Amino acid sequence: MKRKKNGLISLLLSICMFITMAFSAYAAEGQNDEQLQPGWIKVNEYRYENPTTGEYFVIHPNLARASSTSVTFDFKIQYSFDCPTKFNASGTSASVKSSAHVEDSSGAWIGGTSYGYAIYVGSKKASFTTGNSSATKKVSGLRSGSSYTLSASTLNKMGSYYVVGSATVQ
Repeated sequence: MKRKKNGLISLLLSICMFITMAFSAYAAEGQNDEQLQPGWIKVNEYRYENPTTGEYFVIHPNLARASSTSVTFDFKIQYSFDCPTKFNASGTSASVKSSAHVEDSSGAWIGGTSYGYAIYVGSKKASFTTGNSSATKKVSGLRSGSSYTLSASTLNKMGSYYVVGSATVQ
């Protein structure tokens, strides 16, 4: 009787281990392949947010095709965000057009302030200053046909302020 009991317990434990391993593999397979910075979540295919800080990064969906050589996005950053969406370089350089302003934590525009921010295409940086007009910068040293990540980053300590703007990389 004791042998039957031990055999039954062993069988049940084996089944439990098998089910646990199967569900662990299934859960790992379903996870998002994109590695986001701590605090950031993917809301949908085109929108990323940091609910704690109120930051966001939104790609215009009509330009977010995988083969696109042009990407337009809006952002609100206090620090930085590295977007997993790729930009495909059509040449050895890219044009980065951007404009932005400064807001406080309640969303009110802060006039008369000038903060630096940057849009990165891979490791190539295009620096901008907040204000009322847009500016266009060029990043060079790209490889034609290669894919590059996009990032937006502040260049000054922002405190409780945010850089809010848009950019187009083409």
